[in-house]
Amino acid sequence: MKKIIILMSIVTAFLLQSCEKKGPGDNYDFSDSLPPYVEISSKAQLTIVAGANGTIAVRLKTAVQEPVVVKYAVSGTFTTTGTVTIPKGVLAANVILPVPIATVPGNAAFTITGATKGATNLTIGALGANSNEVRPLLIVKN
Repeated sequence: MKKIIILMSIVTAFLLQSCEKKGPGDNYDFSDSLPPYVEISSKAQLTIVAGANGTIAVRLKTAVQEPVVVKYAVSGTFTTTGTVTIPKGVLAANVILPVPIATVPGNAAFTITGATKGATNLTIGALGANSNEVRPLLIVKN
């Protein structure tokens, strides 16, 4: 019985000593290293009939706990600017683009021009204003 107690004491002392050491697995970083950014959800072309509405979705990389205001611009056969708000905790919102009935058929490009979360400017993602990728092309028809 004494041998068992001595053995248990030695094992306990050994286990407690190994708990004090810092191993390479003790320093994980669980913070969000990629800041939230805004991007256009799809690169697909969108055909809109003059006088109708077109819809383009903008999305966040991660949900945030404040509303995000996204500024956009359309240039080409018709021009417009505006904003859409992505509510807190939500990942996307739709931009409704009314195309004037008198619009001449042709092409237009949709661009995100800015995004803010409170007073903080957010990065514009791969399809936004700082991108070399193709932005969604809006084709207006009669």
